[in-house]
Amino acid sequence: MKTIFYPLSFIIIAIIFFAIAPIKTTAQCGTPPTSGSTTLATGPINSYYPGTGSPVAGSTLITLGTLDSRGASTPIAAGDLIFIIQVQGADINTTNTVAYGAGGSVAPASGYLTTNLKAGNYEYGNVAGVLGSIITLSNPLVNQYFTTAYSTLTAIQSYQVIRVPRYYDLSIPSGVSVTTPSWNGSTGGVIVIEAANTVTLNGTVTAAASGFRGGGGKNLTGATTGNSSASLLVTALTKTDYRFNSPITNAANLT
Repeated sequence: MKTIFYPLSFIIIAIIFFAIAPIKTTAQCGTPPTSGSTTLATGPINSYYPGTGSPVAGSTLITLGTLDSRGASTPIAAGDLIFIIQVQGADINTTNTVAYGAGGSVAPASGYLTTNLKAGNYEYGNVAGVLGSIITLSNPLVNQYFTTAYSTLTAIQSYQVIRVPRYYDLSIPSGVSVTTPSWNGSTGGVIVIEAANTVTLNGTVTAAASGFRGGGGKNLTGATTGNSSASLLVTALTKTDYRFNSPITNAANLT
């Protein structure tokens, strides 16, 4: 079986074909088709659902949110192959010190904390049955998945469940572009293509500019009075400040 998996990113660097047996993805995938030929048209082929709750490893139940109307309209049904991925789930050190943004104590700080890292876990699963918004898997989950709202203590954690259509021989002809709806905070930004025999790629498969939003910009004109984290319009920034509130109401800072 051959799979093309495009993660949440702004620019797709390469097409990767691999058997469905990578690290952290040992859940059963059901039976692939043994014949047939499909030619794709432009647009998304995957159906996207936000995951809800926090199903634990070993569970066979997942509760789905509402189908994203921007993707394919085919609902998940018994016998389908699905792809489950934790999209959000990484924390940073938020202390106002040299360690801000990471877990170390050496400047410049960067990266993320590894003690609560969930983002990036994924696996395939085969659907045994569907009852309302609850799907039952043929095999238990390998990973736990998390849904957590933002708080002052934790970052957002979210996962999505993607229906993966199954093909035997697959053709993406010239002029056809397989795409994904952009990530909207709940779903999108991922393309998963599976073919049991051959993939003929003369068109494109792209998730360009469909991933996480870029960071917002600020117009800062210097650490002077008015650009303050402690007392608006009174105290200037100091070299010991590693974070400060949005300066939207401060002089010379317009965004």
